[in-house]
Amino acid sequence: MHRWSPLNDRQLALLIRIGDGADPVTSDSPEFALTARALKERRLITMPKQDGKWQAEITDAGRFYLEHGHHPDRPEPASRKQRSAGSEQRTRPTPAPQKQDTAPSTTKPAPQRTAKPPQASPAEIGAALIAEVQQAGRFLRIPNPSDQERARYRRAFDAARQCAPEGYHLKYSGRAKGDFFLGLLRVSGEDDTEWNRIRLARSRVISDVEDVIAAVTADHSTFEISEEVLPRVLSLLRLLAEQALARHGEITVSKKRKQPRPLLTVHGRTYEVGFRERQKQVRYVPKQPGQRTYDWQRVTPAHRFEPSGELEMLISEHSGYGYGHSYG
Repeated sequence: MHRWSPLNDRQLALLIRIGDGADPVTSDSPEFALTARALKERRLITMPKQDGKWQAEITDAGRFYLEHGHHPDRPEPASRKQRSAGSEQRTRPTPAPQKQDTAPSTTKPAPQRTAKPPQASPAEIGAALIAEVQQAGRFLRIPNPSDQERARYRRAFDAARQCAPEGYHLKYSGRAKGDFFLGLLRVSGEDDTEWNRIRLARSRVISDVEDVIAAVTADHSTFEISEEVLPRVLSLLRLLAEQALARHGEITVSKKRKQPRPLLTVHGRTYEVGFRERQKQVRYVPKQPGQRTYDWQRVTPAHRFEPSGELEMLISEHSGYGYGHSYG
């Protein structure tokens, strides 16, 4: 995907909103974080931070896009070859002589044709896609692209499979819906198991970020947390999804588990993400039913545990080895 590639409907709508400035897009609206990050990577907006929070601001390139409908870095269209003077003389009709007693006619200038953008050759398109797949570790995921973007990737695939390096062949999955996957596989078959795992796993998991958030919101009983810290859990999941997407990864939820537990996949390795709220011990003096308790009475105090508000995120690999990070 080039920096000057056309924006999809969701990206264009957010760029218009940021350019208008009436309704700011900030970190308080994490549902726009992924789209804003995509606009930032194309240098259409910036996301400066202040006091730990970011706010999207349109750039000159973003204003140019809204005004002209394309990125300012889009390659200039190639000029058409000028016809040779000889052929022009052969094809140009001889003008009829003007009468001396008539006034010269005023002719309108010929309308200028809008130059079309240069068309990249199939070899250039294929080589660019191969490089993009290799940069992603030979397995590239494009999350739920638009119909137009999906069609562009299919056309690029047709060109790229002729440019695969020696000993490799290119495959794709997701022709009509869902995420679009590209795999640069070794012809020896060593990567077939991994490719089939990636391709078939799409029917077993929820991969859309908003659907993952909705599933965790509806049932977060797998986490040892109180309702007060749930918004922070959802914000952390959005942040993980944003960072994973920038590294060709994702956050998913298995459809087979009754209690949804997010799965983080980055660089081909999958981790389970859990949250736990630390408990604090408080002093508790039990009261006898029907009797008053006075301060001067000697009653042996008991203790109980209450949520502390201190959140702990736990990330563990499938092998069972785990490690955690605490967030207060």
